Amino acid sequence: MENNFKIKNIIVSGFALFAIFFGAGNLILPPYLGLHAGKSWIWAWIGFALSGPGLTALGMIAMAKNQGDTEKFAGRVSPKFSIILGALLISFIGPLMSVPRTGATTFEVSILPFFPNFNPVLFAIIFFGITLYFAMNRSKTIDIIGTYMTPFLLFILLIIFLKGIFMPMEITSIVGKNQFSIGFLEGYQTMDALAPMVLAGMIISNFKEKGIKSKSALTKYTIYTELIAAIGLTLVYGGLTFLGAKLSPILAADLGRTELLNTIVHYLLGGYGSISLSLIVGLACLTTSIGLITATGDFFSKVSNNKLKYKYVVLLAVIISAILSVKGVEGIISFSVPLLVSIYPTVIVLTLLNLFDKFIKHDLLYKTTIYFTLAIGLVSGIEAAGFQDFALVKLFSKLPLWEAGFGWILFSLTGLIIGALFSKFRVKGNI
Repeated sequence: MENNFKIKNIIVSGFALFAIFFGAGNLILPPYLGLHAGKSWIWAWIGFALSGPGLTALGMIAMAKNQGDTEKFAGRVSPKFSIILGALLISFIGPLMSVPRTGATTFEVSILPFFPNFNPVLFAIIFFGITLYFAMNRSKTIDIIGTYMTPFLLFILLIIFLKGIFMPMEITSIVGKNQFSIGFLEGYQTMDALAPMVLAGMIISNFKEKGIKSKSALTKYTIYTELIAAIGLTLVYGGLTFLGAKLSPILAADLGRTELLNTIVHYLLGGYGSISLSLIVGLACLTTSIGLITATGDFFSKVSNNKLKYKYVVLLAVIISAILSVKGVEGIISFSVPLLVSIYPTVIVLTLLNLFDKFIKHDLLYKTTIYFTLAIGLVSGIEAAGFQDFALVKLFSKLPLWEAGFGWILFSLTGLIIGALFSKFRVKGNI
């Protein structure tokens, strides 16, 4: 009986985590990749899946090992660094980027096609009012999302995928170049890999509320939960990328991301498709919005020792998200790119260091590796912001793999080697 109870909760939590991750970017980005990749869509999908669910899975495993404690995850760099990094990440995936984009995407895909004159401010009030209601009832959030919302979302997606797969049309002969790296970098826009530092704690808290106390059990069940979510996300990304590639012969290359998604589904299912898509987008974005706002409240309440009350943090996050959502999807994406390019390499490297933590004897190695990575990430962010002529950008752009977006790898390895050497010399000096 107890085992069945645990299995049921793992599945429900896995579905809920899938739905929280599967938000605005996860819907609108893969078809856009497929459209421009053509016959290379598989490489674009692999790159996207690795930087999306792949890195996210590694992050969730690392956080599960640390029992969802952000201070343990980044504390070996320094306690202050862990708090600052956690605050930045939850702000990015919460009220500054991801959550506003959920509202903007829902408005553009689910509302405008049916009500072209609908007021975006009024919609933001309605959408984020619903988010606020569920976030204030956080004890029910995981179960509601995992039990009811996600299965309905997956059912509608399955119908769209099957229609696209059996549609008698050949994929374009166009073969996109560098699709793996393009897909990998586009995966940054999902912001999924930034989420484990905050979402792992929410999943673990949910299991604790259901009576699971053992640290080993909590770690194991959290990893199982993430695997369910990661497999689901990878398959859905593949289907959406494939649809973009298969329908590319009839699609205009200059379509925006939300317009492209609308066009694909309308072509496949007609008017019913547009209604189905509006439901999908509404559910996917609402579940993500609820989950991330809840995580935002939990994080700031915890790190402030409850000096920042959960309900007030949630209320402020909802207000900020509603205001920013009026900028629209493309506007939010444009200002988020430099920030994501700056911070993503640091999160990736920190995740890898945590996974091999038991082999790292000295904190100095953490410090040099992370600070080197953060430095090169900031230079990449400056370039992404449009300052290609900046002196540091010109200097570091000569690094191997820079043009592909992976120039940080060499810099991270340099920091790792320097940290290892200094640690070794420090140990010898103490003998």
